[in-house]
Amino acid sequence: MNLVSRVLIINLIFTGSTVLFCSCKDESEPSNDRYCRYIPSHIGEDAALEYSLDGTKIVSGAGDGIKVWDVSTCQMILHINTSVESVDLSPDGLKIASANTADQVDIWDAITGQLQLSIAENSQFVAWSPDGLKLATVSGNDITIREASSLTALLVIHYSSPPAHLYWSPDGMKLIATGDYHGGNFQVPVWDTQTGNLLVWSMSHNSFVRCAAWSPDGAEIASIGDNGIIRIWNPLTGSQISEMYFYEQDWGADAWDVKWSPDGQRIVVVGGTGSSSGPNELPHCEINLVM
Repeated sequence: MNLVSRVLIINLIFTGSTVLFCSCKDESEPSNDRYCRYIPSHIGEDAALEYSLDGTKIVSGAGDGIKVWDVSTCQMILHINTSVESVDLSPDGLKIASANTADQVDIWDAITGQLQLSIAENSQFVAWSPDGLKLATVSGNDITIREASSLTALLVIHYSSPPAHLYWSPDGMKLIATGDYHGGNFQVPVWDTQTGNLLVWSMSHNSFVRCAAWSPDGAEIASIGDNGIIRIWNPLTGSQISEMYFYEQDWGADAWDVKWSPDGQRIVVVGGTGSSSGPNELPHCEINLVM
């Protein structure tokens, strides 16, 4: 599948045979590609997007608030008026964690929108553990593993530079980060979430790594650099398994999100130029099914 979109797609979700994607442009024109459904979420904002495990809801967040969407209708069912940089939906779908622009980490009721818990932290990213018992937050160079019920810090991982994104392994025992530059390569480090020990450091690209994803069984990691190169890794050894390309020609595109299919047999990637070619044109974007 290859889709060129007239809207700026920021995030995507692979659910079986359907790709759900979220745009930061309020365009009403739907995609004519049968694999895609379009959700206009946040106007003029870089949106964060999370999908509930039961397949019924999508949570998005940006400067204009947190929004909860019904997947079957693509209609908004809840709006929380808070400016956020990152959101994540708990595995049971009942709570939303957010890193807001007022230097707070908040826990919200995903049904009512009521604030349940809040701590002061200048966090840029939040991520629930797969069992919903822990929350990882990023503040500067520090990654903090917190008890989700109280937001008490359990473990702090000091990193060489600020991570852009965090990804828990399916069993919750490991954590990877993207967005770090070290020694001429962009790394995808792997940590032990119980001890904070660095387990793997050898997975790297020669361009900025914006996103990565664990396979559903945790046996592989996919990461993509801004030069369009996708690499598949063994997270136990850090050895590269395979390499492929997001697009055939180098047209200066960025990669914004990568996801595995639920059966672990496919990878879907979204990216684009992030800029328009003229005053009346929207940014060029592509969604590629690359495996």
